[in-house]
Amino acid sequence: MSRRYALLLDAGFLKYRIGSAKVPMDGPAVEKFVEQVRKIPELADLILHRVYFYDSRPLEGVAKNPFDGSTIDFGASQTAARNKSMHSQLGRAPFFSMRFGELHQSGWELKKKSLTKANKGKQASFGATDLQPSIHQKGVDMRIGLDDLRRIV
Repeated sequence: MSRRYALLLDAGFLKYRIGSAKVPMDGPAVEKFVEQVRKIPELADLILHRVYFYDSRPLEGVAKNPFDGSTIDFGASQTAARNKSMHSQLGRAPFFSMRFGELHQSGWELKKKSLTKANKGKQASFGATDLQPSIHQKGVDMRIGLDDLRRIV
């Protein structure tokens, strides 16, 4: 009987490893990464069982900026469209199993650039453009841990 292996891929980590601000990670880039992993000599005698891909579905809904009342439609953003497309592509790819956490918007925070400006000792005033939504991912790390634990036991 041949030995099998599974890959557990955290999309948040991969976005920094195989993507950039100019060329964001997409489905074909993830599939290319998996093919490179499969070519590692130590895996030559093993059979790929499955690729577990962990990410959060894009945030949906609208948030209202507390300074000026302007709104952000998270689901209509380019990032949301790109991630939906990537999830769809990978969900149809051989060996891939999608594992989703959740994104939550919990208020607003100052942008790092605005904070840096304020920390230089100058009097600072902030406006609507200095704020960004505070978005947090939940459930992805837990799913990775549970899937990994299932393989050990």
